Amino acid sequence: MSLNLKTEEAKKYTKNEVILIIREYITEQTELSRRKMLDDEAFHKAAWSENQAYHLGIQKALSKIEAFLPDPEGK
Repeated sequence: MSLNLKTEEAKKYTKNEVILIIREYITEQTELSRRKMLDDEAFHKAAWSENQAYHLGIQKALSKIEAFLPDPEGK
C-alpha cells in the first residue's frame, strides 16, 4: 500500500478513512515484523536476541501509536 497522506488525492479522505488507512498500515507493519522474527535466517544471526528485541520494540511502538488513534466509528 502506498501511504502518503500529504498528496492532493489524499485530501478527499474523511477523518475516519484516514484513521482506517493508518490502522491498516500499522497492522501490515506489525505482521511484517512478526514474520521477520520467525524467519529462518533470523535464527542463524549471531545477534539473534538483539534482532528479537528490535522487532519486539517495533511491535510495541506500533501498538502504542494505534492506541492513540480514536475509534473510527466513534464507539
